Amino acid sequence: MLIFDSKGKQAKTIHEWAESDVRNELYEVGVNFLNDPANLQSYQVTAQDKQRYLKIVVEDYFFSGIGETLYKSITTSSPDPLKIIKEIYDGIKIEMEKRLANQDSIANLARDIYGGITGDQVGGGHGHQYWFYEAKDPEVQKLIKKEGDRKTQISHEAFAGYFEYIVMNISAGIDPAKKVLPQTIKALEKMMEVV
Repeated sequence: MLIFDSKGKQAKTIHEWAESDVRNELYEVGVNFLNDPANLQSYQVTAQDKQRYLKIVVEDYFFSGIGETLYKSITTSSPDPLKIIKEIYDGIKIEMEKRLANQDSIANLARDIYGGITGDQVGGGHGHQYWFYEAKDPEVQKLIKKEGDRKTQISHEAFAGYFEYIVMNISAGIDPAKKVLPQTIKALEKMMEVV
């Protein structure tokens, strides 16, 4: 189902709203990390370099189906640019885990959506293999799909989680999600109005 934005002009799927919200939040956290003088002290990094590294971390790591594999390949003997990427990745991941902490001992809708968008690098839920094709998948082995290609869109899982909270009247699952997925929750609210 397509949901129109607040101006009623642009239609997006729930998955697209979620990607946008997650991307915005990851960049915000990354900028905050990079603006903290306590971070990246071991490196000479220009403002332009910081922008470039942040884009690599968000787009090529968190939004990539193989981002965690790339991350795990960075070692202490890796070149400095990869070590910088690792430090930014770690800083974003630590802050995002704080922002996505479970509320009231129930599964958190935001964690599930973030897990789906980032392949469980941030958040958590179904696991990477649910969202993305892995090397062991028959489709990858037969060269039908590539490792890291998306299997499942977030739309149905987001709706299922949101619907569950509405039916059970548990605002503690939705309210925290509004902070880190504002447009996605608005789109889900509009969808529920239609339903």
